[in-house]
Order: sequence, then structure tokens, then C-alpha cells
Amino acid sequence: MASSRRIAEFIVTKNGAEKRTSIRNAMYADVWVDTGGTAVPSQYKVIDISLGGAKLAIQEGPKLPDVFMVRVGSTSHTAHVVWRTHKHIGIEFVKPQIKLVVKD
Repeated sequence: MASSRRIAEFIVTKNGAEKRTSIRNAMYADVWVDTGGTAVPSQYKVIDISLGGAKLAIQEGPKLPDVFMVRVGSTSHTAHVVWRTHKHIGIEFVKPQIKLVVKD
């Protein structure tokens, strides 16, 4: 069962600038990571999540690639790793590219 609560967490750069664009919410739930190919999707725990990304608890085993698919509930996202520690990774959800076609 997933639980969720709003948290105030800010990352400030050396010059004092805030890097996040959306509020993070604590969320202790399972997510599924699909690295592609023939690998079976793996289950991970999401620690907190926002509209733009998430913090995942990582497991022992092979290192996740820099880009992979992550499913949170019924929603799938392409994710890009933005930071790593020995216990967690921070991911950014890649926004789909929209191609506009202009007809004369």
C-alpha cells in the first residue's frame, strides 16, 4: 500500500539558485523499472516524487543505465538519471518531444 505526504526539500546550487521546478511529495510505493532488451522489469521503491522526477531506493545488483522506462502506478515515463549515491538515484522524467508540422 502506498503512502504519501508533502515534504519541503530544496536543492540549492553554490550560487544559491533553486534547481527544482515542482514540489516533491514523499511516496513510499513500488515502481517498475524496465531497462529494455530481454531483461525482466525490476521492482524498486520510490522515496519521493514530483511532476518532473523522483528519488528511488536502489537495490544490490547491476547498475541501472542512464536512461530507462519507469512505471508509477498505471503511468509510464522515460527516465534519465541525474544523480547517484550508493543507496539512491535521482531521476528526471523525460518530456516527450512534440513535432510540429506546418503545411503551406
